[in-house]
Amino acid sequence: MATIRGNSGEVLVGANGVLKVLSFELTRTVTTADNTAIGDAWTTHINGGVKSWAGSISCYYDKDDTTGQVALALDAAVDLHLIPAGAGVGNIDFNGSATVTDSPISTENDSIVTINFSVTGNGALSEDVLT
Repeated sequence: MATIRGNSGEVLVGANGVLKVLSFELTRTVTTADNTAIGDAWTTHINGGVKSWAGSISCYYDKDDTTGQVALALDAAVDLHLIPAGAGVGNIDFNGSATVTDSPISTENDSIVTINFSVTGNGALSEDVLT
């Protein structure tokens, strides 16, 4: 298995790159239905439930990135692409429709202003191999 450097990753809103990305995270989940009965020594569940996804993106704040950071406005519905290894042939593009649910801006003395975006998937998350 290949090792991937994090500095190769890309985040796109539609076809537009988000500038000054520091990191991103993607979380995929599935629900389960507990079927543990009284007297069971261990919990059990039924798998195959409803899937969901969410993510977060951390950037150096850039108010002039109108097609990237500004497009990730609170409550915006976006076509989001999270590409861990960058846009090279054979790499994976995790993508889908998402809603921006949170976007705090942080500043400290002697540091660069950052903005973080939290997103919640709206429907399926695709996992496409780039060609």
